[in-house]
Amino acid sequence: MGWQELYLENRPLLFSIAYRMLGTVSDAEDIVQDVFLQASVMEMEKVENIKAYLCKMVTNRCLDHLKSARVKREVYTGPWLP
Repeated sequence: MGWQELYLENRPLLFSIAYRMLGTVSDAEDIVQDVFLQASVMEMEKVENIKAYLCKMVTNRCLDHLKSARVKREVYTGPWLP
C-alpha cells in the first residue's frame, strides 16, 4: 500500500483524534500532516498495525503540543476583568 492510499484511508480518523484533543482545525491538520511526513521516512514494513501506530503518533504529538509553553501562554486562567 502506497503512502497516498494510506493517507487517504486514515486521514479522517487521525484528524478526528487530533481535533478532539486540540479543539482547533488548523492545529489538527498540522499535526496530521506532520505525522505523515515523519512516517513517510520511517521503515513502516516493521510495524504490524500501521493504523494503530499512526493513531499513537498523533496522540503523542497532540499531548506534546498541549504541554508546550506556547499553548500554556495563550490560555489565560485568571479572573476576567471588564
